[in-house]
Amino acid sequence: MKVLKLFLWVVLGLGLAFLRNYFYIFQLVLPVYGLVFFYGLLTSWLIKQKQKFKILAISLVIGLIVFEIPGIDVFNRYSLEQLVIFGAGFLIGSLALRAYFKVGLSILFCGLIYAYATATLILNNYFIYNKVVPNYAFEFIGDGYHFFPEDNGKVKLVELWFINCAPCQEQLKFMEDFKTNFTNDPNVEYVTFNISAHDSNKKIIDVLNVLNVNPVVGRDTTNYFERLTNLSGYPQLLLIDRNNNLRFVYHGFPKESEWLFAYWIKDKISALAVEPLNNSR
Repeated sequence: MKVLKLFLWVVLGLGLAFLRNYFYIFQLVLPVYGLVFFYGLLTSWLIKQKQKFKILAISLVIGLIVFEIPGIDVFNRYSLEQLVIFGAGFLIGSLALRAYFKVGLSILFCGLIYAYATATLILNNYFIYNKVVPNYAFEFIGDGYHFFPEDNGKVKLVELWFINCAPCQEQLKFMEDFKTNFTNDPNVEYVTFNISAHDSNKKIIDVLNVLNVNPVVGRDTTNYFERLTNLSGYPQLLLIDRNNNLRFVYHGFPKESEWLFAYWIKDKISALAVEPLNNSR
């Protein structure tokens, strides 16, 4: 019987979370952020009540996480902000109820939510491939036309971007610092490609000067990389192995989680760098 009651309370909590996300009458009462903040206050109050309400509070939290992060296409910075606002409501509610012994727990709870959301964001935004990247003649700004990728046995880190893309510019600045990790590594090559036919060479150079970055820039005006990855939306970061096979693509720039993004890139580069070179190439 106790197990059945626990199950019913969990189902109720998940159901309420489901309604909060998909039944829009709830969102007519309060703006979404206000509703999530109230949700955090409610959870802190429930935890202070009897045991069955504690179970309901836990199920509400589980419901929020489950339905706030359902998959690749819907989890973004907006979802992360909602989780943090929920945590703030929970913390303030605990303080208002003078549940000081719960404050430390709520801070830890908020940290766990943030860590879970961050890890989910990283894991849900990269794609695994294993397809040959045919070499193609690209224009490189200041260096004329030449083929890419070359058969040089290097791991290639390729950044795709265009001027009117704020996350692209953020990633360019991030990569300017990050590339120092492999500047002297003869087995790694970093190159960027501007993917817009509307961005002139002069505009590209002006933007790079403003950002104070100095990457190698190729021009992809024929949608070569979009056809290769079958992805739209930028920035994109491609990892090509030593045999010129596309292996990974990261879609977007997780500014709130730069440290984890850097770790992900280093880990993938290290793994690809030790893979054997195909002698039949």
